[in-house]
Amino acid sequence: ILYIYIIYMHSIFRFSHLYTVDTTQCPSEPVYPISTNGEVFPWAQLRLPQSVRPLSYDLTLNPDLDKMTFTGHSVITMFVRHNTKHIVLHSMNLNINKATFKLGDEKATTVTVLEFKPKQQIAVKFTEELKAGQLCVLTIDYSANLSHTYDGFYNSSYTDKEGNKKVLAATQFEPLSARKAFPCFDEPSFKATFLIKISHKADYLALSNMPKLSNGLVLDEFETTSVNMSTYLVAFIVANFTPVSKNVSNTLLSVYSVPEKKEHTGYALDAASKLLDFYNNFFEIPYPLQKLDLVAIPDFLAGAMENWGLITFRETSLLVGSHSSALEKQVVGSVVAHELAHQWFGNLVTMSWWNDLWLNEGFATYMQYTSIQNVLPELDIVSYDFSPICSLAMEKDALNSSHAVSTEVNTPEQVEEMFDSVSYEKGASILLMLNASLPGDQQFRKGIIQYLKQFSGLNTYTNDLWNSLTQVKHYDFTGRTQRSNSSNSGVAFSHWHCV
Repeated sequence: ILYIYIIYMHSIFRFSHLYTVDTTQCPSEPVYPISTNGEVFPWAQLRLPQSVRPLSYDLTLNPDLDKMTFTGHSVITMFVRHNTKHIVLHSMNLNINKATFKLGDEKATTVTVLEFKPKQQIAVKFTEELKAGQLCVLTIDYSANLSHTYDGFYNSSYTDKEGNKKVLAATQFEPLSARKAFPCFDEPSFKATFLIKISHKADYLALSNMPKLSNGLVLDEFETTSVNMSTYLVAFIVANFTPVSKNVSNTLLSVYSVPEKKEHTGYALDAASKLLDFYNNFFEIPYPLQKLDLVAIPDFLAGAMENWGLITFRETSLLVGSHSSALEKQVVGSVVAHELAHQWFGNLVTMSWWNDLWLNEGFATYMQYTSIQNVLPELDIVSYDFSPICSLAMEKDALNSSHAVSTEVNTPEQVEEMFDSVSYEKGASILLMLNASLPGDQQFRKGIIQYLKQFSGLNTYTNDLWNSLTQVKHYDFTGRTQRSNSSNSGVAFSHWHCV
């Protein structure tokens, strides 16, 4: 995700504190909590248990843009890793109407879903243990209101050139809001495939991460994702937007906007096509999906969001008119470069937990500047060297409020706080210094290619990056970090200086 301060070097926009949570550290809780129906809830920690992992989601959504509500039908196929008597996952502000559970080839049976709202969790308990190695399916029917706060599955509106109000529905899930749209294992390490179906009126279109498999007057079905992905990267939109498109390296690249601003999409389409080619070659790993949509949304909280195959933007971060200034073009070029870099750093390879967010944002910020220096010569390249990034990182790092790039994260508030200048600018500065410290023209690039190829489709810790660099240069980068006992992430850098 890219916040506007990245471009203007101002303070970061942060998500509003919209959560009602229990901030007590989980390991110290002596007893299990009580669910909303009065039964004992079988889990007392913020992080989900590792006993069951999702393999796939089959999700049908029915938004009603007149009533500003939606219903959902979610089918989650799971693999039992360890014997357990319960399944725990996330849900927030969803009214669960019915749930069934199917174990292996057995017949599906109705189950009771327990809810513990302070930790935004739901659970199903069983009298007999689920055995390791078994497959099971949890099906949940639910309903909810479309959000008014620009996170989760939210509604928005704009006025067209005739003065008519147009409504739309879009998503913003990073970091903790996929659970507001569908029941899910809403942590980065629980990757799965997604089959998404969305109903809508005939005069609207629906978009999601993957291309459409079929079109219907009331229901669009999208292809199952060809990659495993974290829940925060899932996205869908229902709106009456208009695209401009071109094929780039076997990928259908499109920029969507409201119809009145279609003529403002050309610059972003051209920039994105050059950047996509650059990243395909630089990383030596082709972009893995069949299409990539860039969508300008009239009301959007952040600068942009890197949803895999469906990147969402604030209009000012994507659209360039005939009278736009050079600075406005620089903004659009930088944001597009940042979000496309995330398709590899963050999407293809994802941090295991939010304490290592810098692996996503530091790399995207670093590659943002590297790429525009190479493929967007019309921008003022001189102003896009790394000096401002390094200077801002040092300035912020001098404050007592600064922290290591990888630091302990135990509450939703702490997750949100990771989206700061440390993860972005300080993370990028560390990568810049690593690049400078490795002799040879392409050593650092070889190291990050090794990292991306080794962990493609997986989740990583900071030490995994050091190990990849070590394999290329045969220098023990891991010795420069200390390993966190709680998360197995190489943690580290506090109050560094540029070299």
